[in-house]
Amino acid sequence: MIKLEDLKPGLPLVGLEPSVVATVAAVVPIGDGAVQVFYRTPDGTTKERLLGRDDEANLSVATVERPWSFDGDGAATPHNGKEEDFQLFLSLLDSDRFYGKFRGDAAHQVDSSDLMRRMVKEELVKF
Repeated sequence: MIKLEDLKPGLPLVGLEPSVVATVAAVVPIGDGAVQVFYRTPDGTTKERLLGRDDEANLSVATVERPWSFDGDGAATPHNGKEEDFQLFLSLLDSDRFYGKFRGDAAHQVDSSDLMRRMVKEELVKF
């Protein structure tokens, strides 16, 4: 809930239009307990609406959220500190070099020093 006195240009609001976030362009006081709000919808249309005290309960400031975030625990890393998991992660990047089940012997030791060079080389575009 936001009060009419707190409305200001540039404020993203939920509740002015159904199921969209509208951005306040201008606020004109109409008297005690009423304002005229000019706002823009996401498609760029400018609209206006008269708001009273009873509309305050339906209005709220929109929060910007990312469609993804890195707020997981430490287990979300590609290898979690385990050599076997790291080998599995590398097999996703370069399946012909890091294939098979990790055994821990000399045949499966990690050497990822030229992995980036190899991946870049495979995607070269020649003209």
